[in-house]
Amino acid sequence: MDRLKSLQTLTMVIETGGFSKAARALGVGQPAVSKAIGMLEREFGVKLVNRGTHISPTEDGARVYEEARKVVDAYGGLQEVTVRRSTPRGRVRVTCPNALGTLYLIPKLKEFLRLYPEVTVELRVSDAFVDLNENDIDVAIRVGEPRGDRLIAKKVCDLKRVAVGAASYFQDHAAPQKPQDLQNHACVIVGRTHGTDEWPYVTPGGARSSIEVYGRIVVDNYLALRTAVEAGLGIGLAAGFIYDGEGLDSGRLVRVLPEYEFRPFPLHLMFRDARLIPARVRLFIDFLYADLRRQPWAMA
Repeated sequence: MDRLKSLQTLTMVIETGGFSKAARALGVGQPAVSKAIGMLEREFGVKLVNRGTHISPTEDGARVYEEARKVVDAYGGLQEVTVRRSTPRGRVRVTCPNALGTLYLIPKLKEFLRLYPEVTVELRVSDAFVDLNENDIDVAIRVGEPRGDRLIAKKVCDLKRVAVGAASYFQDHAAPQKPQDLQNHACVIVGRTHGTDEWPYVTPGGARSSIEVYGRIVVDNYLALRTAVEAGLGIGLAAGFIYDGEGLDSGRLVRVLPEYEFRPFPLHLMFRDARLIPARVRLFIDFLYADLRRQPWAMA
């Protein structure tokens, strides 16, 4: 087995979190995946992955993965030259959560469509779970742990979460200095009908904890949360892209407790059998993967 294929296999194993998922994505049997990883481990003289229910890279494996990703991406760039010469065309059907689609993806589509003028994108923006097979969707952008055993889940990054309030809110309330102070503040709650939520965080010293917060405003989506925060109704915890842009830059919104790290959300690209992905869909996946990992609110 050549080394490039072995490196491609390693990246897929780590990004999908499993040998069987990587095998489906690559269109090979699971023994071939195990053989490739074993060959690399013997060649490099280190253990690359922790084997178990969920595959994770070892410390050495994480370093090898970063370099392997560069090699695979470089080779993909060479392939893309050929793909571009053949002029990819056709429709890419995508589903995405409401806030991420509205605030990030739709503005970003202009760049993708400029690169591929004969490709069209059909976007289904919804916070509801959309089955890719039943709805003939090519790609799903999913926040949280992946659902659906029949799909390939490619981990992109973790979405950094930040706590934010409006400057107008802090005219009447002192900004919190520690997470426990949040209990004395109005917080905007997402998806909890009883008006409370648990916000997990990590202290500057690395200790993990959480704080129960309260709020009289409960919303069912993050666009509504941003509007409520902008209106001065309280402090809201959300992925950084929710507040990215004019609000924080202009000073109308204020980030609080920046020295504390709130538990991030994992972000995945979900798609069906990699062997059947048309060039236009693969280009869309590669475009999003690279661009999302460059965002300031992404933890790669």
